[in-house]
Amino acid sequence: MEIGWICDTPYQIINCLAFVLSHSDKKDNFDLYIVHQFANSEKIEANIRKTGIFRSVNSFRLSGEEKGVAGCIKKCFRIISPKRWLQSSQISCDGICSIPKEYDILFVAVLTIWSVALYFSSNVKQVHFFEDGTGSYFRDLSGFQSRAKFVYRLLGRDLDRLNPCALYLNNPNLCQEKIDCPIYSLKGIMAIDSDSREKIYQAFDYKRDGYYTGYPIIYLTQPNDNNVPDMEEMDDKILTLLAGYGKDVLLRPHPRQKNSFQGDLFIDSHQDMWELVCADQITDSHVLVSVFSTAQITPKLLYNKEPYLILLYNLYPGLLPQMREEILGLIGQIRNVYTRPKKVFLPNTLEELKECIDYIAEDRCQNE
Repeated sequence: MEIGWICDTPYQIINCLAFVLSHSDKKDNFDLYIVHQFANSEKIEANIRKTGIFRSVNSFRLSGEEKGVAGCIKKCFRIISPKRWLQSSQISCDGICSIPKEYDILFVAVLTIWSVALYFSSNVKQVHFFEDGTGSYFRDLSGFQSRAKFVYRLLGRDLDRLNPCALYLNNPNLCQEKIDCPIYSLKGIMAIDSDSREKIYQAFDYKRDGYYTGYPIIYLTQPNDNNVPDMEEMDDKILTLLAGYGKDVLLRPHPRQKNSFQGDLFIDSHQDMWELVCADQITDSHVLVSVFSTAQITPKLLYNKEPYLILLYNLYPGLLPQMREEILGLIGQIRNVYTRPKKVFLPNTLEELKECIDYIAEDRCQNE
């Protein structure tokens, strides 16, 4: 079979590598397409090439979007002639020199301009979705706005053809999305053999030095992508509160975090791939603090580990209010799959946040 994968985040690449290494068949040809929009993507691409997992590794970079008439012409060109547009954006390839005429399966995590263009370039027979994080569990993965559908149809492309034939998740039991296709379980890193796992470590230059085991509390920050009012002010209050716990706390900034952090908190100097850190350094005794992120539930999703979770979503009333019901529903689902549901906390105030941390400290002592 001819199988293509398109990835534009490290998390997607981790899931892709684990799947391919656990499902590889000598009769299958796997090609990887990487979109360069995350830190160290060029280095990761070079490392993946060295492993020899894929028939070819290809990469793209998006040029600046133009506005006005020129921008409209470029968008139309992308829709009418997707293969030529992809080739004009391609910055590296190996193994094959051009995009194949046909793929039996194209794996995508999110439908983007890249995945849509690749679909229409390669006469794809089936689209299979794979996990992109928490959003894959409760968002409409295959939906397009009516305007986009109209424009594509006007230019001879039918977006309805991209409906998924399968969805692969690390923990299908958590899925709240109603999707009209079978849902399968992804094989995680720990399910593959040690040699295959070593290839994934090599791809991300992972250092297994126990750095994160020295910090019982890890604060995973979130960028203000949605321009939430007063989010930075609440962030500062949380940082001040956590600073009171001294050397027990490690602050791990989000890759897209723009603001600098001041104060006495220890800031993650390693920035190792989180999904790999969770495999051998995060334990059931750790405390993961964040608004509500994929990083918090990664230990459970990938490795069935159950660290304490403190979800700060209710401290930010202006954050995604239109999705409040879905987010709270997923938090409830996480509690349900935990062996000890009381290890998942949802404080409403800063005072409750402090109470949660103090309670956890006592609970950890009793259960160690």
